[in-house]
Amino acid sequence: MKLSKLGGSIETGIHALSHSFIWVAATAVGLMMLLTFSDVIGRYLFNRPIKGAAEITEQMLVFVIFLAAAYLAAKNRHVRVDAVTSRLPSRGRAILDSVTLFACAGTVTLLVWQIGARAWDMILSPGSTTPILLVPLGPFVMVAAIGCLILCLEFWLQFSHALAQAVSK
Repeated sequence: MKLSKLGGSIETGIHALSHSFIWVAATAVGLMMLLTFSDVIGRYLFNRPIKGAAEITEQMLVFVIFLAAAYLAAKNRHVRVDAVTSRLPSRGRAILDSVTLFACAGTVTLLVWQIGARAWDMILSPGSTTPILLVPLGPFVMVAAIGCLILCLEFWLQFSHALAQAVSK
């Protein structure tokens, strides 16, 4: 298999993971809305709120935030300030994008390392749980690490494309 074909397959796989994770995040948002609605109805109409509803919502936010970030990066839906960069020539934009994406990829690489190490520690020695329902926190931290890993890979892909554009004529 040629190297460029392998690179294309890897890139396609990373994008596919990002795309599948956005569906998990969207499902989590829907479940959060349903849970919050049910909690409000239970609290105000029947005077019986759902035990741990806020806690469950907090844990579902991990899925929403960390699993959606890679998809948003892949689709260039993250925050960009174009006031200065729009006035640069295309090569200047590519150089600036290369520097920015390298910094982003490096930072998220450190996040993957630290969050992954924390998740591994929490899974190996359980003890950290949610206060009301006593759900272990380790799996949620692992989801955050996996989401950061896919985001990291998306940033490294974007960096390689921006760098290729910067060094091309």
